[in-house]
Amino acid sequence: MTGLRPSVGRVPNTGSIACSVDFDTIGPLAYSVSDVARAFAAIAGYDPEDPNSVDAPLGNFLPTLRDGIAGVRVGVPRNFYFEGLQPAVAERLREALAVLERAGATLVDVTVEDAEVAQARTGFSLLVADMAQYHLDRIETAPEAIGPEVLRRLRLGLPVSGVQYAESRRWLAAWKLRFRALFERVDLIVTPTTPIVAPAIADAADMIEATKAVSRFTYGFGALGLPAMTVPCGFGAHGLPVGMQIVGRWFEEPLVFRAGVAFQAATDHHRRRPAP
Repeated sequence: MTGLRPSVGRVPNTGSIACSVDFDTIGPLAYSVSDVARAFAAIAGYDPEDPNSVDAPLGNFLPTLRDGIAGVRVGVPRNFYFEGLQPAVAERLREALAVLERAGATLVDVTVEDAEVAQARTGFSLLVADMAQYHLDRIETAPEAIGPEVLRRLRLGLPVSGVQYAESRRWLAAWKLRFRALFERVDLIVTPTTPIVAPAIADAADMIEATKAVSRFTYGFGALGLPAMTVPCGFGAHGLPVGMQIVGRWFEEPLVFRAGVAFQAATDHHRRRPAP
């Protein structure tokens, strides 16, 4: 499946169950980038009822989906995001980057400083504290109404102090400045979506550790509020799918879509299905 996490504030969260003020955003899933783009065009927009909604002009970008990516600068982080990958994931990403290059993109080696601590600094500090606060009444008065693994995950945020929360917010603000500078050098960033293929249920009995393993490359971009899309780019161990993550500047989803459409025009991974 192809899936989009839009810029925070691009799609209203009105009517959804809150998780985190800074992280929450709603995005579509579909087999193709084109279908995801069409769904996004229908749901994006400003809603004054949502305090985090941003009135950022979008316009009709659908006619530009097939404009290609000739000359687009694609940043490829050579630290962290390509470390510790399953061999098949690494190979699929090498192949995917070659496809983007043949489509006209210019690959640019970049370094994302502090990427190795982003997950702990955001998802397992800010996000878990936000979730614990939102669900605090139920955690305290009706814990039996929550599944045991979900309850254990929600309780991760209870020990986070106000000082620790503020420290992570300051760290995130400084990290955002680094990405503003990075996006002056590149137009997009491409990484694996996950370092491994989906683990089997039997091998992922600890949901928290399994989540940490598969979300290493996504939490940081989510905390920054950047638009990011996962696009199928082949299969790995046990015939399970591998995803390529395409990250754009804030509120530049149309370019993310163009890159995904260019990739899918040259490949058929999104049309294939894992063996039963």
